Amino acid sequence: MNILQDNDLIGKIAYSKAGRDKDKGYIIIERIDDNYVLVADGKKKTISKPKRKKLKHLNLTCEVANEIKDSLLSDERDIDIKIKSFLILKAIVKEV
Repeated sequence: MNILQDNDLIGKIAYSKAGRDKDKGYIIIERIDDNYVLVADGKKKTISKPKRKKLKHLNLTCEVANEIKDSLLSDERDIDIKIKSFLILKAIVKEV
């Protein structure tokens, strides 16, 4: 069993595997426990109201948004704007 530390998951890009949000891109903002994380997209799911997801329902990528990870770990403001911009820039979500 591969146990990831909390900081290893923060800032990782992940895609939802199933459900209404299937294939939607998120950034992991916090690890709750071994099974659950909080994710945000900067628009609908913000830092103040993140989505709780089971790790087994996410496809984790190798890519880490280091600037966002640093912002999350230092409790900066306006992180939602950074998350939204990053996901649009990487073509993970479409700008509406």
